[in-house]
Amino acid sequence: MLTLSVVDIPDIPLARFALGATDHLGRLCAMVTVCHPVYSLDEDGVTLEVTDSMGELIGNAAPLLYTAAWRAARGLGYKRLLSREHTGFTGEVLQGLGWRKAEVFTLNGEVLWEVRA
Repeated sequence: MLTLSVVDIPDIPLARFALGATDHLGRLCAMVTVCHPVYSLDEDGVTLEVTDSMGELIGNAAPLLYTAAWRAARGLGYKRLLSREHTGFTGEVLQGLGWRKAEVFTLNGEVLWEVRA
């Protein structure tokens, strides 16, 4: 069973918050960092982006972290949260959580996913 926790992050440029999933022994096994959008075109004042995911985003870690990240972003007044597909993590998990492919794709061809309020 995984538990959600807020993770202290060092001074990461543009970072807003980080969330972690800890196992039954309290060990951090996965985390996401939520920042202002990577590309300035997405920086509209109401959008944040999950820029890093670390650890084993398997089992219920990904749904736990991405759902919590969206709730936290909404709680801070944001209306949109973005994430990109990357090696080992596809949009299937995000799609299952109600995210959809964004109409805009990144410059390097990554698939961009979004959820909106």
